[in-house]
Amino acid sequence: MFDIGWTEMALVAVAIVVVVGPKELPVVLRTIGRALSRARAMAKEFRDSIDEMADEADLGKAVFDDPELEKFRLGAEKEALSIQPRTVAPEDIGGGEGTPKPDTSKPGNG
Repeated sequence: MFDIGWTEMALVAVAIVVVVGPKELPVVLRTIGRALSRARAMAKEFRDSIDEMADEADLGKAVFDDPELEKFRLGAEKEALSIQPRTVAPEDIGGGEGTPKPDTSKPGNG
């Protein structure tokens, strides 16, 4: 994966022994091992949660593959598209002044 050869690994090991020292080397290696195991556990947990979300998405997709639900959905879409929007004439708005005009079409108003 990283394309590290044996000579590079040996050089890193010698550098670690020189920097850390032989007395502290077991403690450092143990700490590194624990950190790596925690990182692997976190990666596994993340991967499992992603897999779980993918499985839930597949289940939801299977529900919508039902032909009866598809007919219902298409009918609802047709009904929604057949509804005509209400047109508003400029005089209904009030001539652009921001205040509506009083309704004079019905007797008794005014």
